[in-house]
Amino acid sequence: MASDANTNRPLLSLILLGIVDFVCILMAAEASRDKHFHEAAIWLIAGIASSAVGYYWSQVKRAIASVGTWFRKKPSKLVIHWANYRAVENGGDVYEVGEFLRQIISGDSLVFDIENHNFVIRDKNFVPRDPLPFKEKRLQVNYSYGREPARTTERREHGRLLLPEDSKIQWLTGEVDRLKAAQPKPVQYPVPQLRGKVVATISELQGFLGEYGDEPQIGSILSGRTANEYSQDLARIVVPWRARVAGAYRLRFNDSLPQLRDEIAARAQVTDATLNDLIHRAATEASPDVSVFKDIIQRLWELGIKLNV
Repeated sequence: MASDANTNRPLLSLILLGIVDFVCILMAAEASRDKHFHEAAIWLIAGIASSAVGYYWSQVKRAIASVGTWFRKKPSKLVIHWANYRAVENGGDVYEVGEFLRQIISGDSLVFDIENHNFVIRDKNFVPRDPLPFKEKRLQVNYSYGREPARTTERREHGRLLLPEDSKIQWLTGEVDRLKAAQPKPVQYPVPQLRGKVVATISELQGFLGEYGDEPQIGSILSGRTANEYSQDLARIVVPWRARVAGAYRLRFNDSLPQLRDEIAARAQVTDATLNDLIHRAATEASPDVSVFKDIIQRLWELGIKLNV
């Protein structure tokens, strides 16, 4: 009769397993007596199989459940076509990591921190060694999402890959990469501390504007509307949008931007009337035009390049 290490098995299941084992043994004995040895072997194997299923029932249930989950699992909308990991500059090893990324997709998305030692799943390491020591690496991925056409994206070592991408995230990432590229390499010329603060603030301002997108467009006064209709559209659509952006700007930058301006004046002896006027307008006007914020970014950039402290 089948035994089970799980003493919590319901009594009814034990009785049923015992009956099945007994019937199998009885049928095997009768077949053997009638010299039907092939039939007897089949009944004996059935009895042994019944005993094994009874003994390992908890594992069998888990296996059945996992198979059922696998069959019920919907295909992910995110499809990785190919991916590779290598040094930014030529040379070194190139590792194909598409299979790795496919295995870490969760639902319809993927999040991955890009480090040499992170390309490991179970007992397989897809990047067994540094592609090119002491050089910057990058992960390049070709993917598609749903019915969208395939696209290729690239992220650097120590960054984070998030798929599918959002257009705003792509824009912000491109702006940050552009700012980084504009800075001198640390090994050649360290970035002055105050200039670094200015660049970081510029990046934060650009990200802030990216969160709100472009200003709503209502056309010009010459597009067939009366001046009164144009003014109504401006008051109903554009002015509230500007007010919302201005309010969010003040909550985030009303303290930090004047402090940065004062630090530039104190440490670099640079006072800029244009920047002062722009910061004042952004802080006091009820619904300033978005160009005010873009002009602040432009002025900070022009000043930051000249700072050497």
